[in-house]
Amino acid sequence: DGFVWLPLYETKISATPGIQDIIREDIIGWHSAPESLAGSINDPLLRPFSMKVTGNSMYPLIRSGDYLTIKPSPFILPEENQIYAVKINDDLSNTYGIVVKRVQLETKRKVYLLRSDNPEFPVFIADENNATIVGRVISLWRPL
Repeated sequence: DGFVWLPLYETKISATPGIQDIIREDIIGWHSAPESLAGSINDPLLRPFSMKVTGNSMYPLIRSGDYLTIKPSPFILPEENQIYAVKINDDLSNTYGIVVKRVQLETKRKVYLLRSDNPEFPVFIADENNATIVGRVISLWRPL
């Protein structure tokens, strides 16, 4: 299994809302990943990428300062209880940014439940009008 280089973006992903958007030109570095993890690297919009985490809503699994590799999944329903990067744009609650959460689909109400691992943080209810799935978190690494 070979390795490929994936971009690391300046924009940080937040364990609490706050980051505005991913700017694809804001590459600050590269890291290697196994080809099997990287998936489709020929299409820039489907190429996995990495971001640094701020905040502690996903503690203890994900900590502030960790790096996440995210596999874009713009046209796929999220897998139940998996961890995703989600872009939130909710004027009612004044919540904006890209967050990392466990996603559950509640089909009756046609909403996503965005859950933190840290029980101190509330569940955020989102729908297709105020949230977009950016991609699934496929790996995590942290400096020693």
